[in-house]
Amino acid sequence: MNRNCRYLDILLVIDSLGSGGAQRQIVALATGLHERGNSVTVFNYFPRLDHFRSELEQRGIPIIDGTKSSRFDLAPLRTLNRVVAEARFDVALSFLDTPNVYLIFANLLQKNTKSVVSERMMFHDGPLTARTWLKYQTYRFADAITVNSHHQHNRIRDKFAWSERKLTTIWNGVD
Repeated sequence: MNRNCRYLDILLVIDSLGSGGAQRQIVALATGLHERGNSVTVFNYFPRLDHFRSELEQRGIPIIDGTKSSRFDLAPLRTLNRVVAEARFDVALSFLDTPNVYLIFANLLQKNTKSVVSERMMFHDGPLTARTWLKYQTYRFADAITVNSHHQHNRIRDKFAWSERKLTTIWNGVD
């Protein structure tokens, strides 16, 4: 390893460790970053969905479980806000709509943690729903936005010109 390399304290935020594709990707990301010497912690708020939990536990990657008991329960946001404020991560990265918004709000007052939201979905041509438009407005407060296709990169850039300097495309499955 490069001795001049500075390792990072990284928080990864996801809804659960269930058997979904985004969950598989975030566990692979956690594992790869951990194996490269970074300190990685995973936050999720549906701990009962735990298909990938053992992969993280076997590698000694800490998992912070929030609990979301209903659709509009803000307990995970409060817990995440506390975690971000107390732990002083270098960077926090989230996957999926609700975790992305939670991370942005939890990180609003933090000066030391860079936030990266990762879009795993694609919106279609035509007018955006109010929910989608509002979600992307919160992304203004993220330090970076990653997407998993050039097509989605272009769509976001075309709908939200302000996002161009924040957008990066990282294909699924890239090591």
